[in-house]
Amino acid sequence: MNHPLIEVTIDRLAFGSAGVGRLDSGKVVFVKGGYPGDKALVRIDKEKKSHAEATLVKLVEPSENRREPVCAIASECGGCPWMGLNYKAQLEWKRTIAIDALSRIAKIKTDVKPTAPSPDEFGYRSRIRLKVAADGGQARIGYYRPASHNLVPVGRCPVATDQINITIAGLNIFFQEHTGIAGKIKEIEIESAGAFVRLVIHASAPLKEAEAEKILEASVSIKGLTVFYGKNQHEYGDTSLDAPSINGETLQTGAGAFCQVNAPMNLTLTQKVIALSGLGPDKMGLDLFCGIGNFTLPLARTGAGMTGIDSSERAIHLAQVNRTAWNVMNAHFTSADALTGAGKLRDSRLSFDTVILDPPRGGARDLIPVIADLAKQKIVYVSCDPPALARDAVLLAQSGFKISSVEPVDMFPQTSHLEMVCLFERD
Repeated sequence: MNHPLIEVTIDRLAFGSAGVGRLDSGKVVFVKGGYPGDKALVRIDKEKKSHAEATLVKLVEPSENRREPVCAIASECGGCPWMGLNYKAQLEWKRTIAIDALSRIAKIKTDVKPTAPSPDEFGYRSRIRLKVAADGGQARIGYYRPASHNLVPVGRCPVATDQINITIAGLNIFFQEHTGIAGKIKEIEIESAGAFVRLVIHASAPLKEAEAEKILEASVSIKGLTVFYGKNQHEYGDTSLDAPSINGETLQTGAGAFCQVNAPMNLTLTQKVIALSGLGPDKMGLDLFCGIGNFTLPLARTGAGMTGIDSSERAIHLAQVNRTAWNVMNAHFTSADALTGAGKLRDSRLSFDTVILDPPRGGARDLIPVIADLAKQKIVYVSCDPPALARDAVLLAQSGFKISSVEPVDMFPQTSHLEMVCLFERD
């Protein structure tokens, strides 16, 4: 059934990228592709009791903040829904989204600093993940369209680094010439550092060693390859990469171990965490979800005694490798899920001047009571999900911690995603 087109004025953006307006009935409508200031004709896709969902069909009057996307497939792949919005407006709306989450969900009214901008709007992503499809003697690599398994071929990705785009070009040629190999691959992750890239392949059928070695030759930028097939993992070439950290130092990364995709903004984020933590000589810090030591080791450089906990054994192994490379002996790492690891520390009656918390997207609801017991004075919370942060802020307030600093950090230009670094202090 084709719904008639309805004229809507978009007045704000929602977390998750949709524009928000109101129907004549007063009902809220979320419009895919809409930006604040747009007057547009939209088609209703879903109508629910509380709101409607729609797609922008035609602009009647475009927002003054609109611009032409630099990517030819921006409207198809869905990876950069804000590319048509100028960067100044992107930063302002990310701050607004942070304010809205805290005030609406947590009922907290606090000063939110302007969003820290990325030095690069484009070419900043050091890791991307592409789908691979091979049929009818043809092979394609690209992104899925939103909410579908329809592949949009990619020749170049404007938000990816030059090294990644060089590799994409090489892989496109390689897979056209080796469709049999392409047919064994579901997904390929390309991660860059400096002049080189590492590939991580998720295979749907076993790759022969000779086939993996051929992939290494697809581009001069490829230095190593990790292949996952079921529970099996095989490595070819040199799979180590060094990500930049503070003061010119680096952190070794590995397949399956998380690190941020925007290296310059990760340095900015690290510096802000250090400044908020108040850690230094004669202080003790706990870093939950520590990964490869991204925050732990720079904090240990201040002279603080640091403990890092992460559930990934691979990440903890790399954190220990990095500790040795940095020659930092006042940092210790343990592989455990955060709740178990933090619980053991509490049972041992340990406490820390500052707890660093950088949880997954869902937040840290179950951890809050334990963290509140472990933190003497400060909790530095890094969040990639404003609603989850707001929900946890309520629990932290109930545990005696008041939010005293909030700053959005733009780790992902052209998208609605943002990091927030917040300081909670014992009330």
